[in-house]
Amino acid sequence: MCRELTKLHEEIRRGDLATLAQAYDENAKHAAEIRGEFCIVVAPPSADVGVPDADAVDALLRRALQHASVKDAVSDVAAATGRPRREIYQRALSLSENPESKDGAAE
Repeated sequence: MCRELTKLHEEIRRGDLATLAQAYDENAKHAAEIRGEFCIVVAPPSADVGVPDADAVDALLRRALQHASVKDAVSDVAAATGRPRREIYQRALSLSENPESKDGAAE
């Protein structure tokens, strides 16, 4: 959260959105008014946060394939997981060929 950039009372605070909201809420209780121009800078999540494993991707694909074409299901799951479309497409083809198999491999 940046406030009053390029000005005398410039302030930059770093943290997740919940922490920043709480900090400004605490400030508001002690000050009559928080003034200035604010800019919120949001970074992408770190690479190790929320990356689904193969089982989670397969579960998402199975659900998506029930209601959509392979192309649309792959697009939806790739967008939701951030995994490469090619990887998701290969999993979708494997699941389509072996719908009863949990891991998509022939038994």
